Amino acid sequence: MTATPLTGALAVAAGWLAIGLIGLLPAANAFFARRVAFPLGALAGLALAGFGLQAIWLPPEQLTLPLGLPDLPFHLRIDGLAGFFLLLLGSVSSLLWLGARAMLGWAALAALGVLTRQGSAPC
Repeated sequence: MTATPLTGALAVAAGWLAIGLIGLLPAANAFFARRVAFPLGALAGLALAGFGLQAIWLPPEQLTLPLGLPDLPFHLRIDGLAGFFLLLLGSVSSLLWLGARAMLGWAALAALGVLTRQGSAPC
């Protein structure tokens, strides 16, 4: 089975939820956030941007999930406009690696105070 933009976007959303749930486990471990969660989130964003770019030029796709009320199933649809917004969301969220680099102490971002000072505003 090939990955269509709709199933791919759903898989990326499930992956993001899994990363978030796994991130709750080692709450005091910043290593996990720096080395695993931020890079995986960025890779998921790139994948979402790819699925969004693919959806822009493909015909609209619809999927009915076996969720919802008994006589009212859950419908999902992706078209060119939705693909554009997925491309936009995936491109911006792929910048999560900047958060990881800032937590590692990247000098340029540390000077701006991005994610380096917890609980205090930059001076």
